[in-house]
Amino acid sequence: SEALRCSGIEAEFLGTWDSEIGIRNLANAIRANADKHLFVVGEYGSGKTRCVCVNLERIIRQGKRGKYYRFNRLANDYSKSFAHGEIAPDAFIAQLLRCDVLVIDDICKKERIHNTAAEFVYEMLDKIYASNTACRVWFTSNIVPAELNKKFDSKDLAAAVSSRIDR
Repeated sequence: SEALRCSGIEAEFLGTWDSEIGIRNLANAIRANADKHLFVVGEYGSGKTRCVCVNLERIIRQGKRGKYYRFNRLANDYSKSFAHGEIAPDAFIAQLLRCDVLVIDDICKKERIHNTAAEFVYEMLDKIYASNTACRVWFTSNIVPAELNKKFDSKDLAAAVSSRIDR
């Protein structure tokens, strides 16, 4: 099986983050790759979220559907929704992916990704891969995708998630 192709956008290729030129370069890089899955990496306070949200707003103004979530909140909502029998995990993810662009901000902001959150990430990436959905997912993080597996409690889930992101 193939991995989900995520275009990586990293700080060192875009100039100084704390300058207007660096922020503009990042915003332009996101805009140029808006039709792809993105994994935007940079230090805290570097402007990742700001630039992603500016581009998400632009897409929404064009009449497309976009959603924004912080990773921790989304993983928590996922866990609660099926723990209380409100909605099945597949239905939760299908509902989430009913948009053109889904922004998941600050993946791996916490030290560890526990099993339920890891299962959510894997199931979402697997659903995107298996269904060839039109939804594009834009992740922001302070770590590169290759480092994700170090953040998971479960080595099996870490390997499964890593296999779904083409680095």
